Amino acid sequence: MDTEYREYSFGIGGDLREQVTVETSVNTAERGGISEVLSLEAEAKLLGVEMMQGEALLSGKVNYRLLYTDGAGKLCGLDYFKDFETRLVSEDVTADGKWDATLAVIDCGYDVQGDAVTVSAVVDVSLRAYRECKMRGVAAIPDAELLTGRMETERFIGKREFLLDLDKEENVGCLVKKVLLFDTQAVVLSVEEKEDALTVSGEARAVVLYLTEEDIVGEKSFVIPFSQEMEARGKSLVSAAMKNARVVISGDESVSAVEAEMTVSVTVSDLERESVETVKDVFLPAAEAVLVKKTMPAEIFLGETRKRESIAASIALDGADEILIVRPVGLAVAGSEVKEGAIRVEGVASFDVVYKKEESCFSRQGELPFVSEIPFSGAEAGDKAKVRADVIGARGSLTASGADIAAELVLAADLSRLSESALLTDVAEGEARADDGAGISVYFAEAGEDLWGIAKNMGVMPSALLRANPFLAEPLSEAKKVLVFKAK
Repeated sequence: MDTEYREYSFGIGGDLREQVTVETSVNTAERGGISEVLSLEAEAKLLGVEMMQGEALLSGKVNYRLLYTDGAGKLCGLDYFKDFETRLVSEDVTADGKWDATLAVIDCGYDVQGDAVTVSAVVDVSLRAYRECKMRGVAAIPDAELLTGRMETERFIGKREFLLDLDKEENVGCLVKKVLLFDTQAVVLSVEEKEDALTVSGEARAVVLYLTEEDIVGEKSFVIPFSQEMEARGKSLVSAAMKNARVVISGDESVSAVEAEMTVSVTVSDLERESVETVKDVFLPAAEAVLVKKTMPAEIFLGETRKRESIAASIALDGADEILIVRPVGLAVAGSEVKEGAIRVEGVASFDVVYKKEESCFSRQGELPFVSEIPFSGAEAGDKAKVRADVIGARGSLTASGADIAAELVLAADLSRLSESALLTDVAEGEARADDGAGISVYFAEAGEDLWGIAKNMGVMPSALLRANPFLAEPLSEAKKVLVFKAK
């Protein structure tokens, strides 16, 4: 038996995940010491990924932003960076493979010993590794009949990065002595595809907490919308991150201006779906076919969607006179469930409320729990969802019993469908087909049986069976008697 083969190429993706604790210590003695920590926020940034055979080396940086009171009770701010590395081991990682990675801080904490403060962050590291798998499969066999089908696969085309320089300046109506805190954030709000163009829209946000010459704490918030149009290439995953940012204080002797300068990185990961024709089964006229098959897993990216909604909660405060700032300090997606037409998401956002009471500063931590359903046309139970979340625009207002806290929740979900396909890699001749000498064969088929299965049960070439029984072009909806006359 002469068998012809061809080489098939499939795209395979594997998800790797790990949680890394990043810790560092800072001595505040030269800054006036530390009395009490009011709030700590940590942000993780990806620096690079090195792909090797069987493992990936990922490097990143955690930016800690600390708000505290010094030994004299004055409000102070501190920015500190700590680099880190982690290795992710998997057979899906290859030296020439492509990747898509995200970092998220899911928890942070601090410990004060004298003038030294130790800050730590738990970073959730998620890496999706893409590789090409080549495999030999059956292409043709003379004098045999082949059942063909299609196998869905997906390839990672590559990543594109667009840098957007944004700035905004505003007068604050007084003289600024120093900046206590400078928080920045970039978030994608919508991705719109028209014809061959992709339009990404979002916002760059900044919060500046400052101290005036009269030692009054002030806050200035900036919201700068952005939009970037690019070429559409298949299915795309879109994200935004703050590349770098700085705050500039300017003005004359009577009034200061605060300017936020930010560079936003918009990253697009492009995926291309491919349908490959393969041989699924073989019918040999003289013998039973012994088949060798390889099962190929596939994860097909269906797309991504976003939803923006308001969340709110109340918190008790002990006689607060003024709310200085509300800072989101943690965000965790507890779980997600895909059902028909939607993705259900549960999670909680943590925040610090920094407030004044009788000229002293205090803080209280609270939570904003959320349960949300993200509409997703075509979603089915059993699909795989990956959800990312951002909290923007946190604010608070005093009440008789404490404070009402509100914020905007931005959810982004990408959906994939898992499947398995069998690739026929080889065929051998088995036992010879027996001939009972009858001139006609009869088979009583059940509902649901199809042409190929009936032909193998009867030992008759599928093409001959179809000519004699045209109704077998589709799987049977009811039981039928199948007849075929044998040529003598």
